[in-house]
Order: sequence, then structure tokens, then C-alpha cells
Amino acid sequence: MKILDFGLEKKTGNITLDILYALRKCKKESYDKIVFPKDIYDIDTTFCEQRNLNISNHGLNGPKRIAVLVDGMQNFEIDFNGSTLLTHGIITPIAIINSKNVKMSNVNLDNPQTLTMQARIVSADETQIKVKIENGTENFVFRDGRIYALNGKESMFLRQNTIIEFNGKTGEIEHGTGDGVLGPADNLSYEKLDDDYLIIRGANRVPRVGNVLILCTYFRAGVGIFAGDSKDLFFNNINIHACYGMGMLVQFCKNVTLDAVGTKRLNGRLFTANADATHFVGCSGLVKVENCEFEGQYDDALNIHGVFLRVIEKLNDKELLIKLMHFQATGLPVLHKGDRVQALEPSSLIPFTENKVSRVEIINDEVVRVEFENSVADIKVGDDLENLDTSPDLTFRKNIVRDNRARGILIGAKGKVIIEENYFHTAGASILFESDGKWWFESGGTTNVTIRNNHFDNCKHGTWGKAVIQFVGREKVLPNKYYHQNVIVENNKFDMYNDKAIIFDNIASVKVLNNQVAGKNANIDVIHCGKTDFQTDKFSYNVE
Repeated sequence: MKILDFGLEKKTGNITLDILYALRKCKKESYDKIVFPKDIYDIDTTFCEQRNLNISNHGLNGPKRIAVLVDGMQNFEIDFNGSTLLTHGIITPIAIINSKNVKMSNVNLDNPQTLTMQARIVSADETQIKVKIENGTENFVFRDGRIYALNGKESMFLRQNTIIEFNGKTGEIEHGTGDGVLGPADNLSYEKLDDDYLIIRGANRVPRVGNVLILCTYFRAGVGIFAGDSKDLFFNNINIHACYGMGMLVQFCKNVTLDAVGTKRLNGRLFTANADATHFVGCSGLVKVENCEFEGQYDDALNIHGVFLRVIEKLNDKELLIKLMHFQATGLPVLHKGDRVQALEPSSLIPFTENKVSRVEIINDEVVRVEFENSVADIKVGDDLENLDTSPDLTFRKNIVRDNRARGILIGAKGKVIIEENYFHTAGASILFESDGKWWFESGGTTNVTIRNNHFDNCKHGTWGKAVIQFVGREKVLPNKYYHQNVIVENNKFDMYNDKAIIFDNIASVKVLNNQVAGKNANIDVIHCGKTDFQTDKFSYNVE
């Protein structure tokens, strides 16, 4: 094996440039592996590589600064040996694009310049709340009673737009709360005192003294790790402590494994990633997430889905103009020659025909012209299309999901889905099945889901979602037709905070077997489902 020792490659006196040149050397001279001596690598974005990246679910496409870039490489491994990449401001620290058989391991990502302020409540009544700023004051400016976050460039400011409340003792989302915990942002005013204390006025509730408020701005300017258009990727022993967007965003990749990868709190901070911990879009093969720990991120631990496209014009018997509808999906390479595509009516999302792509012509970042092998006479303007070849199997096993904003995991994978031996302690629904063809345009009707041997520990103690496990219904249902196909929930432990354990909606076959329940009564709603096999000793059912 040909291994490059990065310690011997530090030649320029600028660590960011040294990393850039070392990786270029690995690519040019076909090294199999690069090993970094354990250290804290302080990255200066001024000297980073740059690529134009269309990153799904971030809504800000174009040039991205990248500290560690793997581009067009095969059979390559990076071992950071326990090092930390310390970045500042807007950056995507690591990116893997157009590559195959890449392994990355033993690295920590941190970014002290985030869009977050953390403050502990020292006093509170109906007129004002006094907090002690614990982290992030240097990343904000105060003007005319408002707070604005610096986005990494002094000339651009972002309005602080929400507040989340964490319990000061347990580190979990304060029970019964959700977004905008003090009321609408426009109703709040702020007075900064000289000694890092802050006065908040205009709140519509009195929070608990000793709790922690997270003042944040949802601005997804970069991800911790990005992977696109690649195959056979393996990530091991990676901790993401803070980043500007999602912890990991993987799109249009085949066969991806995460082992001991997580969002981990650091230095007393209760927050980590500025959105989902991990997010998979349009992937294929097998996505495997095992032995991971996700905490403190501002959204879900995992979200996996495809992309619905909208038919906007029929050109002839075999050609359609198709649009990427959501602004966070613009520029994504959703269709390719040879892909199998099905058409669906947006309200029901029940497929009614299937075809195969023979040619794709990109018009711009929203519109593509697509020619199909067979006639499209049965497809009309306004229908949605879904790529059947970009939806993977998913194994989510032996992971910990806790103390984050929103839900646990969002599932929209058409392959075999196994969710087992995990621990969930989430403020919202622990597992959510939600697709829609009218707003997010995230596809993913499931075919084979097994949820077994998990521990659901007082989940749904916040305001996100309606049950511990929830299948969101469709606007329109069709007799004897179902969006999801086969679901099994067995041998799980439910410690109930609320009484709604599961909402099954629009599923062809459902089984609930051998689960244990503690705490409050566990109720299950069954809406527009076909064949059922229900455990009766622990749950009560409301069937519609």
C-alpha cells in the first residue's frame, strides 16, 4: 500500500495549503492512503479549495470552500488519527465527489463561529427575562433591540429567528415546548448588558430559571461532510461538534456506511449541527448507519428520501418538460438515461404508470427536458414523477438518538428498511414517515419496513409530530390502494410520555407484535390500512 505521511508534507507554512497540496499529490501519484498526525488543524477558508456544489435541502447553491476535498479518486483512505479540523465561518470542511471506494476515519469537526447563542436563564417574570450568555456572543450584533447573526462575512447579517429551550439539568428539550418558545420573533426585543447578560422582553410565557435558551438562525450555508455522485463510501469514528448546516449530506451515492459517526456536544454547548445530523437524498444500494450517537442537532438524526418532480409541459408523445419544484432541490441531477420512473397524482401519491428515461436535456437548474422510451400519453401536466432507481435499502442499527430539536429519523426509502436495537429519546416523533408532492417534494413511499428491539424512552415530549411512530396521511386516498406497503413493529419497549404510541396511515399491511409498554396508556390510530395483525394486550386501537 502506498501511504502518504502528512507530517512529512508540511511545506508551505500554511496548514490549509499543506492539506490541499497533499491531497492533490495523492490523486496525481495514486496514493492509496493519507495519514494525518493527531493534531488540531486550524483551517483558514481563504486558502481552501472551491467547487460549485448544488447541495440538497440547503437552498444555497454555488461556490463552496472545502478544506478536505476528494474529487475523482478511487480506492483511497484518509485517516485523521483523532485530529480536529477547526474551521471558522461558512465552510464545508469535507467533500467527496465523483469518487469510488473511499474510507474516512478518526476526525472531529468543530466550528466556534456558528449562528447560535446559548444563554442560561437567571431570572424571569411576565415583564422580562434575564439570561447569562454562555456561548456565541461574539457571533452576533445588537441593533435597535434586535439580534443579527454574522454569517462569516462582516458585511452580511442574518436576523435571529427562533428560540429553543433546553432543560438546564438534563440537557433535553424542555418538556411541552417547541420552536419559538418565547413567542414570535418580531414580538421580542433584546438589551445587551456590558457583562454578558441579556434582557429579553415581549415573551409570551415565563421560562424556567436555570434552563438554557438557544437563540439561532436557520441558515444552511454549508455541511460538515458532503458526499455526492460517489460509490462505496465508509465513514468511521467521526464526531461533528458544530457546523453551518447538516452534519452529513449524502446525495446520489451508492452504498454508504456510517459506523460510530455522530453529532456530539462539546465544551458545554447544548447544540451541534445547524440542521439534520445526517441526510440522504436520491441514494441507492445500501445505506447503513450503525453504532452512531446523535444529539443536540437542530433537526432530525437522519432523513432519507428521494425527489418528486413536477410535469409542467408535454412536448410530444414521448417528451416532457419537468421541473424541480422546491428551492432546496434546484440543480440536483435527479434523472439519468436508463432510470425507471413512475408517475403519481400529487394528492394521493399513488403511482399509475411506469416508464424508462432515454434522454435527459438540462434546460436550467429547475427545468429538464426528458424523453422516455414509451409513450407518455397517460401522464398529464401537474403529475409528479419519481425515480425508482434512486431509493436504497436502509439499516439503522444500534444507534442513540437523543436531546435534539424535532424528530428522530424520517424514513422515505423504498428498499428494505430495518430499524433495530436503537435508543430514542426525542422531543418529537421518534420515527416519522412523511412524503409530499406539493410542498417539500420529498419522495419515499416504503415497501418493507421492520421496526424491532428498539427502546422509545419518553419520546414525543415536545411539539414536533403527533405520535412516537407516525405515518403521515395523504390528502386523498383511493379505495384498496396504499402509499406504504408492509410494516412490522415488534419486540420494542415503549416508555410513554403521551398516550399516542403509533399512527398508522395509508398502509397495505401492518403487524404489531410482542411489544412492551410502560408509563401511560399506549394508543394506536389505524387510518386507511389494509391487512392487520395487532397485539392486543398492551395497546388500544382506534380504527378508521
